[in-house]
Amino acid sequence: MKEFDARFKDFSEIGKLSQFLKTPYDVLPDGEWTDVAEKLFNLSMSKFQMEIIDLHEDVSLKQCRSASTEELWAKDAIDNYSNLKQLAINLATMFGSTYICEASFSKINFLKNKYRTKLTDSHLEDTLSIRCSPRVPDFKKLAKEKKCNFWH
Repeated sequence: MKEFDARFKDFSEIGKLSQFLKTPYDVLPDGEWTDVAEKLFNLSMSKFQMEIIDLHEDVSLKQCRSASTEELWAKDAIDNYSNLKQLAINLATMFGSTYICEASFSKINFLKNKYRTKLTDSHLEDTLSIRCSPRVPDFKKLAKEKKCNFWH
């Protein structure tokens, strides 16, 4: 039990940062989350405090208060708050699963087979990026834009 507690003691601290990630407008500039962020990620607490104050007062982001977490952190205006955005990225990517890595490895094995011996590393990387992307292209729209005769 002691070993388990020692290894995972930081997880209880991370819970204090989850409110910041979900709704940065609701956290206080002098809240405990800034101490935790500084301790866990070696980021400046004073910079967090200044940026969160500026974020709360930013008129261009007022309409984002009701936006989803993904929409808020994807806004270009958030780029002005580099420390806050870095913390959000650290938190959002902290618990990535090994599933993506394992699935990518399987896709590489499928793509790089004995019938594709001339596949370069560059082409493999491009093909893997396409294969791992959750986006599905709109083939009809693309074909119409190129004025191809695929769809009638």
